Amino acid sequence: MAGLILVIASLLMMFYPGFAFAGLAVWFGWMLFAMGGFNFVFAIRSRKVFTGWIWYLFLGLLEMGLGVMLLFHPALAAQALIVYLAFWLVYLGTMRMSFSFVLKEIGDKYWWLSLLGGFIMWLLAFIVLFNPVVGALTTVYFVAIPMFIAGLLAMQFGWTLKKLGVKEMVIEEEIIAE
Repeated sequence: MAGLILVIASLLMMFYPGFAFAGLAVWFGWMLFAMGGFNFVFAIRSRKVFTGWIWYLFLGLLEMGLGVMLLFHPALAAQALIVYLAFWLVYLGTMRMSFSFVLKEIGDKYWWLSLLGGFIMWLLAFIVLFNPVVGALTTVYFVAIPMFIAGLLAMQFGWTLKKLGVKEMVIEEEIIAE
């Protein structure tokens, strides 16, 4: 059932990307607020054992404040989500390019593919950053496609369990003595 819900939700995201992006922007604000709340609670609970707790308190308050701001200003949340995606792509591209030189050092003759992939990620990051429509669509499809695949895999797993005659799945832990 969960797999079917994921597939349907992902298809709705793909067919209605404007609504999907608006939902993702609101979700981004809520997640930032929640992360701030977790950091705030962590700081308060660990203040007696963790010397750097005050930084987590400030970070939590900052994240909560930014989350509230994004929730009250959805257009700003949408822009922030696109910028976040662009910087994430720059980071991934940089890591891929850096890794290509490691591959070259160890003698991999296809090291240049990793370098090319990194440059492509950078190019996509700049396209996303400077074309908001592409940024919004990229964000939606970066969420919808993995969601669709996860839904299909969950459905396939359910069918496999049904075929095996498993009605209820119980996972037991075994303690292995050495």
